[in-house]
Amino acid sequence: MTDGHYKKDLNRPIGIAILSALYAISAFFSLARLIMGIPIVVIGQTISGFPAQLFYTFMILLNVYLAYGFNKLLKPAWVISIIFTLYGLLETILYFSYSQWSYNIIFPLFLNLIILAYIIRKSEYFQNE
Repeated sequence: MTDGHYKKDLNRPIGIAILSALYAISAFFSLARLIMGIPIVVIGQTISGFPAQLFYTFMILLNVYLAYGFNKLLKPAWVISIIFTLYGLLETILYFSYSQWSYNIIFPLFLNLIILAYIIRKSEYFQNE
């Protein structure tokens, strides 16, 4: 049985619940950075001031939607999370290309790849509504 928001008869995997919580936590930390006025690195460039505030606002809204969408198993949230994870991979690769190689690059790279593979593998849990 389904209602308009999520599938009640399908048990949500713990990984999807964890990702939903992580998106909510990320929104909270983005809000904290926005309030503190911390500069942000976007595609290898450090930005601060009003452009950084706009970016943080976008990230807060995106993370809140992803947390909600993963909680409700919404297909658009699944699609956006794939794009968001690919963006994270791009940021990691660009960071690697602009800096000296270190083992610090391996963890974020593999983490993004694992999350991407997991999200793609769990596509049947998300619906189009």
